[in-house]
Amino acid sequence: MGVDFDKFYTKSDPIFLGKDNFEEGLSKVLFFKKIMALFGVDLTAERIRRKLVLRVTGTSVYITQDMGTADLSVL
Repeated sequence: MGVDFDKFYTKSDPIFLGKDNFEEGLSKVLFFKKIMALFGVDLTAERIRRKLVLRVTGTSVYITQDMGTADLSVL
């Protein structure tokens, strides 16, 4: 098929990077913490409703992984 890859990532790479990005954003007050320790981001200014970023258990959701993947794509 002639397909080449410049980089290889494990499935967990973007998850951990996304969680790191979230922790940084939380310290800069870009993210918020709600009751029951649900963490999210308010995107209403961009006409997008609030998004859950991290579950109360500390596990990621798709947007957390997407944040990490976006960072990996520019490295």
